[in-house]
Amino acid sequence: MNVSIFCKHPRVLGATTSTEYCKFGCEVVGAQTPRGPGPANRRPCVVIHARSLLYVRDTALVSSNHHHDDQAKLSSSQLRHRLVLSLIIALVVTVVSIVGAIASGALALLADAGHMLTDVTGLLISLFAITLAARPTTMHRTFGLMRLEILAAAANAMLLFIVAAFIGFEAWQRWSTPTAIDGPLMLGFAAVGLIANLVGMKLLRAGALQNLNLKGAYLEMFGDLLGSVAVVVAAIGIWITGWERIDPLVSVVVVLMILPRAWLLLREALSILLETTPKSLNLDEVREHL
Repeated sequence: MNVSIFCKHPRVLGATTSTEYCKFGCEVVGAQTPRGPGPANRRPCVVIHARSLLYVRDTALVSSNHHHDDQAKLSSSQLRHRLVLSLIIALVVTVVSIVGAIASGALALLADAGHMLTDVTGLLISLFAITLAARPTTMHRTFGLMRLEILAAAANAMLLFIVAAFIGFEAWQRWSTPTAIDGPLMLGFAAVGLIANLVGMKLLRAGALQNLNLKGAYLEMFGDLLGSVAVVVAAIGIWITGWERIDPLVSVVVVLMILPRAWLLLREALSILLETTPKSLNLDEVREHL
C-alpha cells in the first residue's frame, strides 16, 4: 500500500532526480503523478510505502530534541567501539570498588560496585541491541531489528529504577547500623571510580545525543558518577568528623537525582513503542494538507 501525502508547496523548478523537494524542503520520495486531478492547489509531496512511515516517525521521535550537525554524528562502528570501551571501564571500576570495600570496610563502596554491575548489564544490552539493529532486513523482518534499540532503552530505564531502589535500601541500612570505616582508604578507591566514570561519560556523550539506546547507557553512567561523588563526599566527611551516617544522607540525594532521569527515558521509549504522535507534529496541519 502506498500513501500519498499532498503538499500545497510548489515543486522546485527544473528538478530531474527521483528525489525532489518543494521550496519548504518537503522531500518527494519516489514521487508519482496521481491519475486525474488531485485536490485543488495540491501536488503529491511524498509517495512512500506505508511501513516506511513508521521508521520515519521513530527517527523523528528520537532526534526531535537534538539539532546537531550531521557531520558530527558517529557511525554504528564508532558507537560500538565506544560502548566496548565504556564496558571495559565499568568492569574495571567494579573490581576496584569490590577490592576497596574489602580493604576499607566501606559498605558504600560495595554498594557502588553493585551499582556498576547493573551498568555493565545495561551496556551489554546496548551493545547487543546496536549490533543486531545493524543487520540487514529480511522478507520476514522488513524493518530489520531496529526496534530492539528502543526496547533496550526501555530496559535501561527499568535498570535505573532498580539501581535507585538499591541505593535507597543501602542508605537505610547504613543509617540503621553504621560501621567503622577507613576514611582515607575509602577516599582513594572512590576517587579512582570517579575518574573512571568521567572517562566513560565522555566516551558515551556523543552517541547519547543521536541514539536513544546510547542515551540510556549514558544516563546509567551518569548515575554511577553521582554514586562516586556521593562516596567521595562521604569518605571525606567520615575522615574529618568520624560520623558514618553522612554516607546514607548523600546516597538519598543520589536517588532523588536518578529517578527523574529514569522516568524521562522510560517515557520517551514507551512513546515510540506505543506509536504516540510526535510533539513536533501538528495533526491539524497534516489534515489540512491531505
